[in-house]
Amino acid sequence: MCWENDYRKFIGEHLILQLIQVILQHRHLLSPTVTTVYNITGSSPFGCIGTRTDSIKVVNPPTIFSTVSSNTVCIGSSITFSNSGGASYTLSPSAFTGNTISINPTVLGTTVFTVTGAGPFGCINTKTISVTTFSLPLVSITPSNTTICAGQPVVLNVSGANTYTWTTGSSLNVVSVTPSASTSYSVIGANSFGCQNSANATINVLNTPVVTINTPSTNVCFGYTMTVAANGASNYNWSTGATTNTTIIQPFSNTTYSVVGTNGGSCSDTALLSLSVMPLPSVSASVSHTMACVGQNITLNASGNATQYVWNPGLIFGANPVVQIFTPTTFTVLGTGSNGCAFFSTAFVDVQNGNAVIPVVTPSAVCVGDTAILSVIGGTIPMWSANVIPNTSYVTPSSPTNYTLSAIDFNGCVSDVVFTVDINSSCDVIVYNGFTPNGDGVNDFFVIDNIEKYPNNNVHIFNRWGDKVFTTSKYNNTNNNWDGKFNGKPVTSGTYFYLITNDNGKVLKKSWLEITN
Repeated sequence: MCWENDYRKFIGEHLILQLIQVILQHRHLLSPTVTTVYNITGSSPFGCIGTRTDSIKVVNPPTIFSTVSSNTVCIGSSITFSNSGGASYTLSPSAFTGNTISINPTVLGTTVFTVTGAGPFGCINTKTISVTTFSLPLVSITPSNTTICAGQPVVLNVSGANTYTWTTGSSLNVVSVTPSASTSYSVIGANSFGCQNSANATINVLNTPVVTINTPSTNVCFGYTMTVAANGASNYNWSTGATTNTTIIQPFSNTTYSVVGTNGGSCSDTALLSLSVMPLPSVSASVSHTMACVGQNITLNASGNATQYVWNPGLIFGANPVVQIFTPTTFTVLGTGSNGCAFFSTAFVDVQNGNAVIPVVTPSAVCVGDTAILSVIGGTIPMWSANVIPNTSYVTPSSPTNYTLSAIDFNGCVSDVVFTVDINSSCDVIVYNGFTPNGDGVNDFFVIDNIEKYPNNNVHIFNRWGDKVFTTSKYNNTNNNWDGKFNGKPVTSGTYFYLITNDNGKVLKKSWLEITN
């Protein structure tokens, strides 16, 4: 309340001084509620009396109006007080003044704010407003993995609030994402008081290779090999165990192969290759003769379910070609079926060229007018082929002569055999280079013509290994000759060697001879 004093002057200075003294001695606390006139009567020590009239005007305090933008607030957010009804305003607890006051509450719980408003005469009034401050939710994101390979899913689990709003548009507390590149995900969480907070999680995406398999075909013949190549990565691991980008496979049934490719990190890609295995044709090779003579024609026979046959050597087409044989040969036929798959079979043809027939001339050199016996080992002599003479095995050449015979060996092959009969002009020791000690009475002994000219001779016979099988002195063709036996038993057929010397050791003759038992 305010008092307005209207002092009345007392008549005379002495009375005024006395009145002041009386007032100072007799002070009273007044609390008027309305404007009031007070009369003050004072007396002096001398009995003089004076009166003063004073009026106290009572002015009412201002009526303060104050509103707040919200009676609840999340910590960290601001609220605004709007004040009216006074001339000036002070908000406590705070140091802010003004008609409009914005503050950020920092104390959790309910706080009573007082707005003190002052009127034009200094009279004040207050207004109290309660504001409750709530805490923010502690929002956090827990990803199932922070580093992934491209194409892999990640589960983001958010907690700490009641409701959520993701940048992906989801409102769930658990979301699954599959980023193709490194991505940051954000979520806003609100508690039951409506206070919001946010959280972020970054998912790092590593480079993932894209692996492919290059193959010439998805079909392969049974047992065939195929080269396949993987591309798109730097390291490879095949289901076969191979670790190179190119590998050779050989399926025997329908098979799916896989290859895992990486670029040196943990990210990988897998490519699959499914191959269908096609059956091979049935192929069988045979020949009309498994033993042929040189120059003989034989028929090659291919059978089975192939649609085309090719023979080698010679690159001969057909199932039943006729070929001429000159050497022992293994023929291979490759049969190709309607699906393009091929299989092979082989057949061997042996060849007899007549070399099994060995010509024998006994003796190999004769005196003019003497007879030489022509015979063969390993065949027969059906006819003469070059010389127009009777078909006989006895010849009496007058000069060195070659006799050509068409012989048939024991395999039935025909070949020309040449017999050479030389002339011993001196008719010295003549050795026949073969005999047949088989007991038939013909050519059963080793005959040495003119050996009688050297009565003190020495004759030695050796086998091919150098072992001596016969030796004697004073050899003759009558009762001291060799009958083709060693230790009383016939020696085996084959080639032997002889050495004939005279009594002083001079070599009269040495060469080979053929024995046929």
